[in-house]
Amino acid sequence: LFSGSRRARARPGLADDVSRASGRGDGGFARATSDGGDDAFANDPREDGDDGDAPCDAPRRVREVREGAASATPTRVWDEYVLRGNDLPQTEYACEGASRREYTRFLTWKTTCVPAVKAPFIKSFLECMPDLRYVFFTDKGIAKFLDEYAKESGIEGMDEAVRKMNSSRSNHGLKLAEMSRPLLLEKFGGLAFDLDVECKKSWRPILSEFEALMVLEPGDESRGGIYQHFDSSKPDVISPLLADFSSKIDVLSSVMAAGKPHSDFFRELAAFMARTVNDAHFQVEINPVVNIGPVFHYSFLEHWFAHKPPRAKGAAVASYLLHFANCSACLGVHHGGCTWCDENFEPKGDACVDIREILPGDKLTIMDG
Repeated sequence: LFSGSRRARARPGLADDVSRASGRGDGGFARATSDGGDDAFANDPREDGDDGDAPCDAPRRVREVREGAASATPTRVWDEYVLRGNDLPQTEYACEGASRREYTRFLTWKTTCVPAVKAPFIKSFLECMPDLRYVFFTDKGIAKFLDEYAKESGIEGMDEAVRKMNSSRSNHGLKLAEMSRPLLLEKFGGLAFDLDVECKKSWRPILSEFEALMVLEPGDESRGGIYQHFDSSKPDVISPLLADFSSKIDVLSSVMAAGKPHSDFFRELAAFMARTVNDAHFQVEINPVVNIGPVFHYSFLEHWFAHKPPRAKGAAVASYLLHFANCSACLGVHHGGCTWCDENFEPKGDACVDIREILPGDKLTIMDG
């Protein structure tokens, strides 16, 4: 299960595998061809030999102070896999002759017109990770990706699992979006973040050290209690209580990332998903939080960590690292806001803005079925 994977070979640039998208004649954005395969959105362009015996400078580490009353939170059996600020690299490994990795962020929404309130959060990645590429999937694009992935992935039972989830009558679009996110990361690697995630620090350093990442929900399951435990006047100081203030039932499924395509972590997650959905007792119509979202992903983490893999193969990120703007170690802010709670919600007029007006055309690919 945890055998080392051969590093992806150099990939051609995105332009080599895309065709012009319809609807805009100036070439401002492009849609990847359906037969682009793994080459379309490669996230690790280094040759196999790049990381052999080349000398590396170890990254600088994040420094975080623990101060305050001891935490009363019981320790998980896999607590060593939960990353706090002191576990994070501040910079990437610097290896002589190694090429700089390229990453893609995957975004999903019903149509290309996204809620306007999310635009500043989307734009934050342009400054935070300036060389990031973006692939935007509408509901139609998600359906097409899942259909192709089910046929081509080689994951046993995936075709049946996709058909079963596609049969859902409630929260249909949300369930397919939740299903697609880890499968996109399995196939291509990269970052799969919801529209409401604001970037405060580049994810490049942490992805140079960990092949796969998921973030835990707060310990009170997003009810806001986490905010009272941080003193914004002391950005380097994290109390033991806050360091442990992570859920024991939910993963923040709107934030996950993979440092490379076909990582062992996301490959096993895809297989775990197929087995779970195809089980005779699986309830396709229940709340997606439970059957394909946060609760499902937490179950997978328990399954994965039970095998005691190397931490670099996959880790969980403590919840506080995605909740505070001026926390020194924090990677970003998950602003939340349940835009999908009403499955018929779709912003109109000034409440919505086209994704092509938010992200530059030379960095954006739209997948619209």
